[in-house]
Amino acid sequence: MNKIHICGNLYFRADSMQYILLECGQREKIDIRTKQGTGEVGDYETILGYYGSLSALMKSARGYAIRQEIIDGSVTTLDEILTTINKQDEWLNRFDV
Repeated sequence: MNKIHICGNLYFRADSMQYILLECGQREKIDIRTKQGTGEVGDYETILGYYGSLSALMKSARGYAIRQEIIDGSVTTLDEILTTINKQDEWLNRFDV
């Protein structure tokens, strides 16, 4: 299935019934028997949610993106978070159908 990039490691795809929010990236593979890293890097895809509309998917993606910015240290104050949210709200308004 085709994945469409949103931002960072967030992607989405759609089927005939819904939109699917995904987190995609790479990480070290783990041996199932030993539960130790194998040294190999492999792709992963985690489903974060299913949505009936594109606007609902984008609003959820915004929450994940803001959380990741806080974790990464990209935003460090409440003012920076609110500025980021306001910019994203302006962008998201394009998806309200």
